[in-house]
Amino acid sequence: MARSFLLAIQPRFEQYPEFHYSLGLAYYNFADTTKAEKELEEALRLDPNLDRARFLLAACVATDGDFPKAAEMLRRLIKDHPNNAIYWTTLGDILRKSGSANRPEALRACQRALAIEPGNPHTQFVMANILLEAGDFAGARALLERLERVSPKELEAHVTLARVYGRLGRPDLARKETKIVNKLREDQASENAPPAPKGGSDSLEQR
Repeated sequence: MARSFLLAIQPRFEQYPEFHYSLGLAYYNFADTTKAEKELEEALRLDPNLDRARFLLAACVATDGDFPKAAEMLRRLIKDHPNNAIYWTTLGDILRKSGSANRPEALRACQRALAIEPGNPHTQFVMANILLEAGDFAGARALLERLERVSPKELEAHVTLARVYGRLGRPDLARKETKIVNKLREDQASENAPPAPKGGSDSLEQR
């Protein structure tokens, strides 16, 4: 386990900002944002320019529900790294979650991300959700259908597209997407299922 390993070697590497970033990431992946933020703040104390730590710290703040603070942190980060599409997309997503008043800025952030990295699937998905919430169902449909072609196994894209078709009065297409969603969920369940015991019941009877 990465977290256990990092804690074991901490006495040797705690003077390095990258170490604290990695430990913060491990805590974040375990949904322990309190400890993650502590490690990321220490990483930034050692290296204030470590942009990955700044980004992840903003993500922690957003996870804790403080969207305005997280958005402001990302705005400052983007000033220093204006050509990072991921930072722009994340800003757009956080602004989307902050309420309808922030929707225009959220949309501009995603447009900027797509200008930097055209066709980015995650950016298209975030932008489609912004358009859906704004009532632009045709715009959301175009993005999601494009995303569906590029990433046909992206479950959330199909879920959202089914909603869009429903709002557009296309129940036939909504049903089609729902069938795809159910099939993808079945496939995921099969992949995550524990392996069957070797030999089966016949082998047990032969023992």
